[in-house]
Amino acid sequence: MKVLVFGASGYIGTEICNSLNANNIAYKTGSRNPDTDFRYNLLDNSGMSIPKDCNYLIFCAGLGGKSVEDNLQVSRQVNLVGSKYLLDKFLKANYNIIYLSSSAVYNAEQQYASIEIAPNPVTEYGKQKFEIENYLLEHPRVSSTVTIIRPTKVLDRYAKLFRTWKKSALTHNEIRLNSLINWSPISNKFLANQIVRTLGFSNDHIIHISGSQLLTLNDIYNGFTSKLAFNISTESILSFYRNINEIPNQATILQTSKGAKNSFSTLQTSEEFFSDI
Repeated sequence: MKVLVFGASGYIGTEICNSLNANNIAYKTGSRNPDTDFRYNLLDNSGMSIPKDCNYLIFCAGLGGKSVEDNLQVSRQVNLVGSKYLLDKFLKANYNIIYLSSSAVYNAEQQYASIEIAPNPVTEYGKQKFEIENYLLEHPRVSSTVTIIRPTKVLDRYAKLFRTWKKSALTHNEIRLNSLINWSPISNKFLANQIVRTLGFSNDHIIHISGSQLLTLNDIYNGFTSKLAFNISTESILSFYRNINEIPNQATILQTSKGAKNSFSTLQTSEEFFSDI
């Protein structure tokens, strides 16, 4: 078994490589950066080569966050057109695919989702992820397997959220918390380890990876205080409201269904989550 991690230089891809190293699994890296084993650009797939000595592709590349909604043409080119082109090439080369999707394929305002509930994405990001899921599962492959990973919010101490909080604390001595947001977060390390555990599956799977309980941003701040290298008094933490369509509520806790074939959930407790960070 040898793995190609596409998106290896990114936030989640880097942690996946760390997990592969820890488990002594051989891998190569692919990204748009020049210091990678195989260079790919989802905006321009010309000259793309397929490594012949690997048999798994972990696909965690693409655009996310506000960049999807703010740049629809570019995000569709990267997350849909470019991704389909590349995935098709790897499937035709009999690669097994592990695709990093998102719980955004569900209704963003729905607090609990289960495997038997049909996805109903309401954000552009969720719609793009769900389209690629269907493309992979319906692809006329010969022998390849497809594993879809649907994580909830992924955080660690280097996440953009905490960099923003730190900048605000140092500049304004205050932090603004969105009172509408509840998350069931998982750590980047936990997600990477769960992805690596799926290597070797002999059938297609959809795997839900989630925290075991809902946390407010204030809960998350309090849990991280000792690790964020800054601290703000309670009086300087300001709650505020934003349009729910601008920052979707990502409060999904994914519940397993005993009747769902080849689908299951993996939960990380809040204690494990804060310990990992």
